[in-house]
Amino acid sequence: MESLRGVWLGKPGRAHVERPGHAGAGQSQVSGKGHRYGSCRREDPAAIRGSGGVFSQGRYRLPPELFTHLPPSAPGESGFTPLISEGGKGWAQCGPGQFTVDGGVATGHGGMGLWWYTNQSFTNFVLRGEWKQEQELADSGIFVRFPHPGKDPWVAVKQGHEMEIGDPAPQKPEEMTGSIYPFNPPAEAPVRPVGQWNDYELVAMGHNYSVRINGKVVNTWTDPKRRSASGHIGIQNYNDGKTVRHRKVRIKALPAGAPL
Repeated sequence: MESLRGVWLGKPGRAHVERPGHAGAGQSQVSGKGHRYGSCRREDPAAIRGSGGVFSQGRYRLPPELFTHLPPSAPGESGFTPLISEGGKGWAQCGPGQFTVDGGVATGHGGMGLWWYTNQSFTNFVLRGEWKQEQELADSGIFVRFPHPGKDPWVAVKQGHEMEIGDPAPQKPEEMTGSIYPFNPPAEAPVRPVGQWNDYELVAMGHNYSVRINGKVVNTWTDPKRRSASGHIGIQNYNDGKTVRHRKVRIKALPAGAPL
């Protein structure tokens, strides 16, 4: 289990991580782009406070208590169940657009819609997968813990939670890739160049969430409104004329009461 004392954004395009005993250490390049936040640049002295932290003077700082206890990860691949099979068996489209599956790769077309796993709902889990954007800013998302959506893809938005896939450097921090949208932005978005695969890990335990992108913890959050703690898994297809592909989506259930 990893424990971080604080994570914040400093100079554009760089993230800083303090680890216990190593204050100020750990500087990593983020996505090769300068982060931009509209009016919330370094020269702006105003601070914006949210449930997840403080954004001030071009920096987004997450409070230390969020990193005291991360939801558990699951080393290795033992116990994971693949969710995407050839032909998309066990999945259904809700709303506009569709997904096609070829060679284990699911590609979204049109939208805004929801491709969701109908075979089972999940409570506490580690969800892993990979995505690839074929164009800059191609939009998608990973939804968790939403009820049966019927014919309305907005059920996943309004009653579940989404890990955002799209822009590594948006004007609004909550729209950054790795955000638990729209509630808690990530500390950074360490994504690979367009056309390359990225891996993610989303852990849900009780009402606690963590997101890892390409092996880095970028987001932890506790849902203060305590939305449903169980539900379905889904993937968003978005009508921006761009393409996002998904593969190797797999899940491992965590036992109730697993230590945080």
